[in-house]
Amino acid sequence: MDLAQNIPMQEPDAAKARQPGNSLSRMLSILELYNERNSVCSAEDVAKIIGTSRSTSYRYFKMLSEAGLLCPLGREGYILGPAIIELDRLIRFQDPLTTIASPIMKQLAKQTQATVLLARFYREKVVCTHKEAAGVELDVAYERGRPMSLFLSATSKAILAHLPARQKRRLFDNAEQTISEAGQGDDWPSFRRRMREIRKAGYCTSVGEVDPGLAGIAAPIFNQNDVVEGSLTMVFTTEKIQEFDQSYLIDLLIGGTRKIMSISAQNLSESA
Repeated sequence: MDLAQNIPMQEPDAAKARQPGNSLSRMLSILELYNERNSVCSAEDVAKIIGTSRSTSYRYFKMLSEAGLLCPLGREGYILGPAIIELDRLIRFQDPLTTIASPIMKQLAKQTQATVLLARFYREKVVCTHKEAAGVELDVAYERGRPMSLFLSATSKAILAHLPARQKRRLFDNAEQTISEAGQGDDWPSFRRRMREIRKAGYCTSVGEVDPGLAGIAAPIFNQNDVVEGSLTMVFTTEKIQEFDQSYLIDLLIGGTRKIMSISAQNLSESA
């Protein structure tokens, strides 16, 4: 199973991008075509996918290139541009959630020797945005910036379980086979029951679902409107996690998420 959520060339948002009078959306939808499998896009490809003329596609590419978001690659097409790297650096140092979570993650890593992950929920995908380790950093599939399945791993399921019921139902209807293959339920009642169990516990655990030999414990992070926006995960080897009492790790983890949310709320209150 390919765990990365690679966006296919005929991505769902392309239909929306074809709507009349939605020129900006059509242009920005070009960026959604890039993923681990598609590193180069041409004007011809884009014209077919988003329903524009070749001349319009070339104009979009010209505008995105002038902004540094794309870069021409000879006759092959266009690749992602240096402005994205610049923006990524700004996110690393200026993203409020990362800034708040980083010292808390470092402390958790120091206390447990775990590799600690901060993940964000993004357009029905889960993306790791920050990682901390006190000793040897574990080689986990959740690389920074790599979109991952919403239905595998403690990191993702801690988020999934806390999404609104209607959103979970839509996700199930659109990915019933994937959810069944991930062991999260063969039908809607069993899937809903599994999500309710995670939500009631307040955390999620998994062993070897994404990385063989590794185990994770994750808890959700909510924004000021009590909407889930991400998760915090401690990852161990299956041998290392046996050295700890699980309730101790859960208390540490949930304590960490509460600190993050408390500081976030305080910062928002002070800036209001």
